[in-house]
Amino acid sequence: MASEIEAARELAGYRNRQTIRWGVLTGVAIACFTPFLQGFFLHKYAESFGKYFLLVSLLCFTVFMWSVGMTIWLWWYVRTLEREQRAKKRTSTI
Repeated sequence: MASEIEAARELAGYRNRQTIRWGVLTGVAIACFTPFLQGFFLHKYAESFGKYFLLVSLLCFTVFMWSVGMTIWLWWYVRTLEREQRAKKRTSTI
């Protein structure tokens, strides 16, 4: 049981780092798209080039939201495993 908790904790830590990376990438993608909005100097290229930045931004945001959900679920799973282990320790000592 302890090795299962450690493996889940390691996986949750990995997902946490991936979530941070996707968040940074999403922020960079949105920042790259901003100059193509109306009123900015690259707006004249929005139809030909800016729409691809928009698609990349949306894709990154979607993957980031999925990654956040997976991270939250994995930390919940680790917490549940730790609770079960504590409950087993209490019942085995009685």
